[in-house]
Amino acid sequence: MAASNAITAITRILACEAGYENIPKDHEGSTNCGITQATLAAWRGHPITKVSVQALPEMEEVNIYRAEYCGRVHGDALPGGLDYAVVDFGVNSGVGRANLYLQFVLKAWKLYGGESTASSRPRPWQLSPS
Repeated sequence: MAASNAITAITRILACEAGYENIPKDHEGSTNCGITQATLAAWRGHPITKVSVQALPEMEEVNIYRAEYCGRVHGDALPGGLDYAVVDFGVNSGVGRANLYLQFVLKAWKLYGGESTASSRPRPWQLSPS
């Protein structure tokens, strides 16, 4: 996502997320706006409680989305619309899967790193239906 588009896109994604959930079968712990207890603990650098997840401040949510989701799917390098979709996919299915599926869709077939980012830059032949 273009840097100028990032906050708008993140705000829209956060508006669609469910808020706080604590589903016992979820192996990553409780979740708030798509941010799992495991992700928040890694972000803060120490173990956290469900209460910490539930009380997650909005500004921290935005910062986590910017670094952990937008940054890890190279959202700033993607065209508008595709950036939103890939970041949202990363939140819901993991950034590794989002990157892999994007590469599959774009027929890039290179896993992670600079070549993959370069190959995901918008080109007319990549974005037109086949």
